[in-house]
Amino acid sequence: MCCRYVFDDWREEKYQDELDKLIKDAIASVKVGEICPTDKAPVIASSAKLNIRAFGMKWGYASGKSLVFNARSETAAAKPMFKESLELRRCLVPANLYYEWQKSTRAKYAISSDHMIYMAGLYRLEADGPHFTILTRDSSPELAFIHPRMPLILPPSCLDQWLDRSQDPAALLGMGLGDLTYRTA
Repeated sequence: MCCRYVFDDWREEKYQDELDKLIKDAIASVKVGEICPTDKAPVIASSAKLNIRAFGMKWGYASGKSLVFNARSETAAAKPMFKESLELRRCLVPANLYYEWQKSTRAKYAISSDHMIYMAGLYRLEADGPHFTILTRDSSPELAFIHPRMPLILPPSCLDQWLDRSQDPAALLGMGLGDLTYRTA
């Protein structure tokens, strides 16, 4: 599960130029720093012409009166809300770290890697523009004591494949990174 993450230092990353352009664009008005559901955040996706770019998208799919900000990677292909997005509208959600709370102690943990993390996401167009959701998976053994779910974090070698519509997403869903570090926040 992921309900907060931080995106504030993206220098020397694969998509740095695209992220720089988006963040400097006053019209895009994306949030940098701690990102929460409903915030408009930087996301990497393919354009209509299939060029990889950065876009500002709101976090969370509207679903009646609730907001769906995470989707289980294991069942997304079978769910009407996510099926088409999984096939045609995949995105990457860049982050420096994400937060998770341990239910039993309510301790807050910052979970990160030694490089920028890219969470696998999906997006769709809603009445007020594009919205994204983050795919989750079972937690890696070293993080399971914090929470049973974690974001699906793709290794650097799979980023462009995830955005390529011709690639079978099912083949990429098992490629998530689990080697992360944590600290109390």
